[in-house]
Amino acid sequence: MKVYLAGKIEQNDWRHSIFTDLRSGNSKFFDSKMSVVDGLTYNGPFFISCDHGCFHGEGNHGVGIISEGCGTGNFAEDGEEPNRRFKRHDVINKCTNWIKNSDVVFVWLSKRDAYGTIAEIGIANTLSKPIFIGISNQLEKPDDMWFAINLANYYCFEESPIEAWKKFVSLKSKLMQNKYLIDDHKNAKGYQM
Repeated sequence: MKVYLAGKIEQNDWRHSIFTDLRSGNSKFFDSKMSVVDGLTYNGPFFISCDHGCFHGEGNHGVGIISEGCGTGNFAEDGEEPNRRFKRHDVINKCTNWIKNSDVVFVWLSKRDAYGTIAEIGIANTLSKPIFIGISNQLEKPDDMWFAINLANYYCFEESPIEAWKKFVSLKSKLMQNKYLIDDHKNAKGYQM
């Protein structure tokens, strides 16, 4: 079963704590073979691995669409040839295809400026993919994101992406039926829908 992990992309972000071999999957990052974690295979988004974090700036989506990268400036789609930079529509098309080819979408919302994540939720919903949203208890004013949150089959509030992942794994068979499950408000700090 393939899972797409939507959420803010940052250098060494939360995805690495779930899929510990994610970093090694980047040499041919668009066709990487990832290990299976809790019966799920990572299916995107893929980004360019860089110890210096050159490809993880504001608006880069982990592939350096704005920054020039580490000294070379340009990377082709295989991550090897310095022929061209990624363009924003390339990133949108790749992410849309990864979502389309996934069985389920796991979302971690921890920042209010996760604009790409909100778009990914909409794409997944349009493609009728089951969506699980874990929301950080530290997120200020999550009710501002009520529209995107209510597109999920299930959402919950947790302290960490690992805790949200554990809940996701426990519900994955129900999620795969693509039914809307009961909302979990027990640990939502003042959140009202």
